[in-house]
Amino acid sequence: MLQLAEKPPQPQQFMLSTETFNQVNEILRELVTSTRSDFALFCDANGNPITHHGKQHTVNLSGLSALAAGNFAATSEMARVIGEKEGFKFIFQEGERRNLYLCNVGFNFLLTIIFDKAVALGLVRIFANKAVESLKGVLDKAAQAEKKASDFIDSEFGLLLGKELDKSFSL
Repeated sequence: MLQLAEKPPQPQQFMLSTETFNQVNEILRELVTSTRSDFALFCDANGNPITHHGKQHTVNLSGLSALAAGNFAATSEMARVIGEKEGFKFIFQEGERRNLYLCNVGFNFLLTIIFDKAVALGLVRIFANKAVESLKGVLDKAAQAEKKASDFIDSEFGLLLGKELDKSFSL
């Protein structure tokens, strides 16, 4: 009998700085070039597209992002049912002419790679793993920087608020 595992933590949203956004774009560019893929899409876990690189063809970015997020949500639940605590990291979908390789980038983001059947899956897997690790590093640094800024603003605000309250009571 299968036991249900705990659900993974809920995504924490944060704003990507211009520097982080540019680093993500560069990782996608390198991924598309290295794998000879048609297209790479980076979106958040809610299905909101963030950036992409490659030949867009007639891809509806919002639609593809939403479908990728829905696909990961469904497969995460399947993984949970079979005891995989953190869900599946990668999902491969094979088509007649093109393939999709979906990558979980932490709990907050997803990477979708579209590539031709002529491109070796192993090549995509190797460079997708590398891209995911690079993306995680960039996003972890961004999250830490935002946390430090938030903590500073919170403490600064608390200090200023305390001073203003002291002033108002001393009048």
